Amino acid sequence: MGRDDFGEFAKFAFSEYGHRVKHWITVNEPYESSLGGYDTAEKAPGRCSKYINEKCVGGDSGHEVYTLSHNLLLAHAEAVQEFRKCAKCKDGNIGIVRSPMWFKPYEKKSSSEEIVKRALDFTLGW
Repeated sequence: MGRDDFGEFAKFAFSEYGHRVKHWITVNEPYESSLGGYDTAEKAPGRCSKYINEKCVGGDSGHEVYTLSHNLLLAHAEAVQEFRKCAKCKDGNIGIVRSPMWFKPYEKKSSSEEIVKRALDFTLGW
C-alpha cells in the first residue's frame, strides 16, 4: 500500500457519501494500535522486541511503534486534506479518535505534576 492510498480511499468515500455523512473519523485510537501491535504485542500484528515480551518472534519495539504512529498520522493528514477539498462535505466534521486516558499526580508536588504533564504529552500530544 502506497503513501497516497489512504487519501485516495478517503477521496472516494467523501465523493460517494459526503452528502449523507456529516461526522468522519480517520483513524481510531492510533496510540493503542501502535503500542499494542508494535511495542507490547498485545494486538495484531503482535510484533515486539524480546525484552518486552519473550513470546515475540519478531519486531523492534524501539523503532516500529514510532514508524507506524508516524504513518497513521500521515494517513490522517491525507484524509483531512481530501475532506477540505470535498464540496459535498462542507457542512461536516472530521477528526482522529484519541485514546480516552488521563493522568493525575499522585501527590501535590511540582515533580509529580511534571511527570503527569510528560505522560499526557507522550500519549495525547501527538
